[in-house]
Amino acid sequence: MAAHRGGAGRPSPIVNGVAEERMRVGCGSATIGMFAKQWQGKVDEVVVVDDHITGVLSEHQAGKLLDIPDTGIKMKGRRSTPRPIFSGRRARHGWGGTKNFRSIVGA
Repeated sequence: MAAHRGGAGRPSPIVNGVAEERMRVGCGSATIGMFAKQWQGKVDEVVVVDDHITGVLSEHQAGKLLDIPDTGIKMKGRRSTPRPIFSGRRARHGWGGTKNFRSIVGA
C-alpha cells in the first residue's frame, strides 16, 4: 500500500482508518485571518463562504488592520467578529464569549 502524502510532502491525517484527501483549513474567519496579508494588494475583496462563519476580508479585523477599504459587499449569515464569540447556553458577553471582561495581558 502506498503512503498517503499530505500538503508540503507530509503524511495525510488518518481518520477512522481512512486517509483524508481534502482538509478544511478553518472557518471563513480563520481563513481570512491566516491569509489576509498574502491577499493584500492582489485582490479587491475575498469572501470565504463556510457553514460555520463566513469571512469577508474588508470587514474582518485582519482587513481593518491592513487598511483594506470597504467594498460594500455585505453577506448574510454569521460573520467574523473582532473576537471569538461562542454561542450556547453558557455564552457570556466578555472575551471569547466568557464572563471575563479583562484580557490576560491587561489583568
